[in-house]
Amino acid sequence: NRLMTLYFAGAGFSYYYIMLSYYRRNKVDSTKILRYVILFFIVLMAGFYSVRLLAGRVSSEQTELLQYISSYAGGSIKLFDMFINDPVISDLWGKETFIPIHKTLQSWGIEHYPSYIAHKEFRELNGIGLGNVYTAYRAWYADFGMSGIVFLGGFVAAFYNYFYYKIRSRSIYNHRFMLIIYGYMSSGLFLHSIQDDFFPYFVSLGFLSILLLFWVLYYIVIKKGWL
Repeated sequence: NRLMTLYFAGAGFSYYYIMLSYYRRNKVDSTKILRYVILFFIVLMAGFYSVRLLAGRVSSEQTELLQYISSYAGGSIKLFDMFINDPVISDLWGKETFIPIHKTLQSWGIEHYPSYIAHKEFRELNGIGLGNVYTAYRAWYADFGMSGIVFLGGFVAAFYNYFYYKIRSRSIYNHRFMLIIYGYMSSGLFLHSIQDDFFPYFVSLGFLSILLLFWVLYYIVIKKGWL
């Protein structure tokens, strides 16, 4: 799907920038990189617009390119603002932030709270549908208020900062597995303005199984070179 395209794009850019910085010994023209990112984003959004009908977005058939891109780029900001003014109160600790944990506890019979759908409500403004993506801050605010935004947002920032400089401070060839995982987890950064990808995807038992699978593939394909 189209969201998966963003995952691949974010991972690819992360790999490119880190390896470029490593080989050029931190002598990287950040302004030039930023121009590439902006150009790539424009092309990506144009691609999103071109295949919108194939992806089932029939309601946007009459929507122009600029309006469609503006909705994707800024709609989440307005939706979060609307949510602040008309919030949906969370009736379960971490209901929107720690969805996989609740599902795991339910499957184990530890938590007897009824299963719920993770998708958020759709909203519209002046008759125009804005969708149901509210930035990463929606879940944190709904579950824990402003303190959730401060502490959970700070934790995410510290995690990626530490992870990034851990890779940069050592030889890439000795930490290739860390580099692969960083790229895989980069969606938590690049989709921050759309949704929270960190806690729902990476704080779960499912992610541990993915790490194990990645390690097996890394060991077979890269470490031993059997394929």
